[in-house]
Amino acid sequence: MQQARHQGKLRSLEEANHRFLGEVRLGVAIAAMVMILIDWSSSAPYAQFGILLPYGVYSAVLMLRARDERAGAGLEHAHWVDAACFLLVVGSSSGITSKWFLFLLFPVLVASLESGLRRGVIAAVACALLLACVGALRAWLDPGVRFGDLSLWPVAVLLLMGLLVARWGNFDFTLRRRLAFLNDLNTLASPRHNLDQAMKALSEMLRAFHRADSCIVVMADGQSDGYLLWEANAEPRETRMHGEPISPELAEPLLGSSPELAMVYSRRRRFWQRTVVGAYDRMSLELRASERAALEQLANLLETDSFITMPVYFGHRPIGRLYATSRRFRYVEPDLRFLQQVIGQAALVVENIQLLDRLASQVATQERQRISRDLHDGTIQPYIGLKLGLEALRRQVPDGTSLAVEVDDLARMAGEGIAELRRYVAGLREQGPRAARESLLVAVRQQAEKFTEFYGIDVKVVADSDVRLKEAMFHEVMNIVREGLANIRRHTSAQRALINLRDEGARLVLEFINDRAPDRNATQVFFPRSLNERAMELGGRVDVEHRDDGRTKVAVAIPV
Repeated sequence: MQQARHQGKLRSLEEANHRFLGEVRLGVAIAAMVMILIDWSSSAPYAQFGILLPYGVYSAVLMLRARDERAGAGLEHAHWVDAACFLLVVGSSSGITSKWFLFLLFPVLVASLESGLRRGVIAAVACALLLACVGALRAWLDPGVRFGDLSLWPVAVLLLMGLLVARWGNFDFTLRRRLAFLNDLNTLASPRHNLDQAMKALSEMLRAFHRADSCIVVMADGQSDGYLLWEANAEPRETRMHGEPISPELAEPLLGSSPELAMVYSRRRRFWQRTVVGAYDRMSLELRASERAALEQLANLLETDSFITMPVYFGHRPIGRLYATSRRFRYVEPDLRFLQQVIGQAALVVENIQLLDRLASQVATQERQRISRDLHDGTIQPYIGLKLGLEALRRQVPDGTSLAVEVDDLARMAGEGIAELRRYVAGLREQGPRAARESLLVAVRQQAEKFTEFYGIDVKVVADSDVRLKEAMFHEVMNIVREGLANIRRHTSAQRALINLRDEGARLVLEFINDRAPDRNATQVFFPRSLNERAMELGGRVDVEHRDDGRTKVAVAIPV
């Protein structure tokens, strides 16, 4: 979801850029035609105007299309059309020495503004080479012109200015991408995000921005002596959705022996390239001494040819390190500068999330203690009185009678209810989060068996795999299970029911399906408002399907 939001923001900036370039393209076409009208005595004005007039219409169409959100898909090669048009104009004029060769800078600007430096440099070199070819072709076709008389200074000027324009366009292109990234970085501070969600979103955003194969974050676990590892990969199947606990021994090679250093490494892959090795101070990014062998060993550990890494600090305390790795792109020192700004801002966001978690945990602990006292003093006591009353009544009923059996069942149910309430109160009084003592699947099956025993409704539990949740979420899910089963008993006369437990990675789905009631009219059409409120508090939703055969399916989906 976070990646889609980031792509949406970047797409909106690209659409604004398409609209701007569409307007400039039309302005360039109009200016070129006005130049021909003013200087009509120039060579071949009809041919030049005949080329530029369709180009003007083409530019107007592109400008109108740029207002369409889907227009970007067809504009990535528009700069080649621009280059072809102006090369034709150059060829129909007095040759490469004419004033028209300067218009070839426009496709270079378009390419760099839309796709960055690499595409801009390719466009600049291609336009310079094609301009030289146009000059050679004109000399070959014109017997009055000799190859030795050709002046190549326009080609050199176009190449030099084209590289400068490509660099300028790349600067604007990079700023747009950084603006979109920083805008989405602020969304990580949402109160709905926990640490897992924030780190997963951050690692995926950084991976996409740096066009990396993977982004790895290693951070100290605040609740243990170990570490947590998040990894976002270009392959979604290999992405770790939650922080994976790792031991200090496994984390030590990734954290490095110098926690204050930011590092960059790019292995030589072409004969014209050099191996980039650098270690920099995390604050000033001043060059520090580095060991090439250690960085090469780290690259082999990460199974990559290029990486950048920056330490993560809270205040003056190092807590982890972030890596971006790639086999396709070479990272250099300037890539560290923006990563330094991102890590500084992201550290504040993560610190705020952890602070909110601690405050919420303290408030929840106080509220649990208050509720446990109210339950102990208010709710449990009448149950105890009921159980004592049933036991007194049982002593007055002769053994072996049906009434004795029913009183024994009621006394046992009251005793189990008291025991469950006491376990619930004891759980509320415990301080701090802990892992659930039993798996969710086992707990749901035990609840289903108890429900079947008490109310005679046969409940079957189906699950592909077990699900383990943190304590708070575990209790919330169990409350949903109890509420769902209670709805089946209250609102239907079904004799059988099914609970389908499904883990879909980012969310947990619980489906309550009651069998067709013996009396079809006994099933009431209802919407479980209480269940829906519980799901909405957890950021989920409830869907109800009333089938024609009398069955009802209530599906509860909550994020985990």
